[in-house]
Amino acid sequence: RNGERFAKADRDRIRRLAAFTLRAYQHPEWLAKRVGKRQDTRKNQPVWIDILLPYIRQVDPPLAVSLDAEAKPLRPLRTRFVALDATASYLPQHAKR
Repeated sequence: RNGERFAKADRDRIRRLAAFTLRAYQHPEWLAKRVGKRQDTRKNQPVWIDILLPYIRQVDPPLAVSLDAEAKPLRPLRTRFVALDATASYLPQHAKR
């Protein structure tokens, strides 16, 4: 968002992290098997999607489509933990007024 370009290795890390986190959110039982603890999912958990989505659209359009589809029915995404309305801040075209 600040106009800085990431190195290719960093772009790949962010893309892999987003894909892993999406899978863990969609399939909490998969992550539970990996970490040995039950995973909770909450409506506001994917707030990170709207923060990363503009960037992911540039580096991995198919992943961006999956992320957007997951977040769309939950928007606007807000959380006190992040202390902002992520949808309004990063994807204002999807913010509900």
